[in-house]
Amino acid sequence: MSRKKWSSLQKPPLSRPVLGVVESMGFELMTPVQASAVPLLMSCKDVSAEAVTGSEKH
Repeated sequence: MSRKKWSSLQKPPLSRPVLGVVESMGFELMTPVQASAVPLLMSCKDVSAEAVTGSEKH
């Protein structure tokens, strides 16, 4: 799975201020679990994620 940029979130998009903070902290690419979970969380959906140790789940 290729990693997506935070700025690629479309529905719903991150607000410019939030995106600016994320990028200013050095986060350019989402991990696979972030790419799957963040759009759901931003749509007020519940999310449960599980990953093995060392799988870049940050």
